[in-house]
Amino acid sequence: MIFVRLGIFVFLLPSLLGFLLWELAQARGRRNHWESLAFAFPIGWGAVSTLMLLLATFGVRLAWILIASLVFLGCILAWMGIAYLTKTGMPPKESAPAADSNIKGRNWIWWTFLGVIVLELCLVAVPLVKNPIISDWDGWAIWGFKAKAFFVDRGFSGYLSRAIDYGFSWPARPCSSSIFQAYLYMVGGQVLEGASRFAHLASFISLLLIFYCTLRRRLHAPTAMAWTAMLATVPNLTDQATAGLGNILLAIFLFSAISAVDRWRAEGTGGYLVASSAFLGFALLTRDEASGLCAICAAFALLFAPRPDFTSRGRMLLQTIAVIAGAAAIYSLWLRMVKPFPVFDLRSVWLTPDLLPRAFQHIRDLGGVLGMIGGELAQPSEQALASPLEKWLGLSLFWVIFGVVFVLSAIRAILHRYETPILRQNELATKCGICTVLGIVAYSAGLWLFPYTSLNDLDFWCNVLDRHILSLVPLAACHIALSLSPQTGPREPQGAMIGTGEPS
Repeated sequence: MIFVRLGIFVFLLPSLLGFLLWELAQARGRRNHWESLAFAFPIGWGAVSTLMLLLATFGVRLAWILIASLVFLGCILAWMGIAYLTKTGMPPKESAPAADSNIKGRNWIWWTFLGVIVLELCLVAVPLVKNPIISDWDGWAIWGFKAKAFFVDRGFSGYLSRAIDYGFSWPARPCSSSIFQAYLYMVGGQVLEGASRFAHLASFISLLLIFYCTLRRRLHAPTAMAWTAMLATVPNLTDQATAGLGNILLAIFLFSAISAVDRWRAEGTGGYLVASSAFLGFALLTRDEASGLCAICAAFALLFAPRPDFTSRGRMLLQTIAVIAGAAAIYSLWLRMVKPFPVFDLRSVWLTPDLLPRAFQHIRDLGGVLGMIGGELAQPSEQALASPLEKWLGLSLFWVIFGVVFVLSAIRAILHRYETPILRQNELATKCGICTVLGIVAYSAGLWLFPYTSLNDLDFWCNVLDRHILSLVPLAACHIALSLSPQTGPREPQGAMIGTGEPS
């Protein structure tokens, strides 16, 4: 009975809300039901977490029946909104059949790489089945601990009021993963760490679907599936898929925000801007370092990328401000929750009055810090998990490949600076690449400005960089895929996004 309840109210109902909300965003544009399915669970996750914070803000004691009822009401309102926009506006455009040529002869490629993804997911799920408890230290002591406290207290104030005793769990850090886990425990009536890990696995599957759908707008089906298989087998990513952490969830929301902006720039439908704002807000609720990464992604993707023909630069500036304001409004729910309590904020370690003197003092260590960061990202021994090939080569491949591809893409862009069609065709690749680089710079600057006494002290913080930087992996992988693949050009969403290229 517990598993039936979990299936209906934790996985199905939030996913239905997410599906309908993405359909609502598409109501005035081209419909893609496969894409709505891909975004369904992450949107539902973010919506439930936001709703729980909103209820707690008004002093409501959290109960899963109340939350589920409001989610169901949201489904009804979203469905009514879809019906209204469809009825009063222009008829929604159906997605066009895929434009791939000779696709039938390459179906075996698509199925082969789908098999690779399914096999990888099975390998990820096996440890979960054998040992369903959360064994990762951070997953247990930070995110898992918060989830249990929220579940026991039926709210957030009890945990935050004891923040001094729970300092090891970083009480001030936003934690939408813990909030949704608490909802899962409420539905199940007990702490179910195995179900919580399965929810994280479901979010990882959603990430792969979102990544495929995004690539499918520009690449042929077999090529998009091949690159999705590459993402699915990144060792560090699969290692963290069921660990119960917020890193992959942050990656989903950041990449989804860029994907939503990409749809908006192709069609001009305002619903995608609203979706992008929501995704950035969900990212802010997931981890505290997301504030800088969200600002980077939103500002560059909306304001500094090559602008479409249908809008002016001034209007884009207003739209960028609106998107960031919407994300900040969602994040403010957590800030209001934390404000009354004396909680330790991770960012307060950096943002102190001696920031500038500390920066000048650390200039002498800049080479050493960069060497530590380079070693962390390039040496398999410094990774949480590395493939046998990487161990044999002595080189961690993913970030090295990204660096090479990004430099070559930058050189190509400079050489073709007067041929704007090339840059416009690779616009999504450009956005993803620059956002990734700026994100790496942000993480590196955070380490460099940390108030350490010696580089040996900094080594402890640097050794978790590989798992923190997972939030940038989908963006980096998208840049690699689009930079190295022959593109069909910016296309309208295809009806056969998940299929092998046959018209739906």
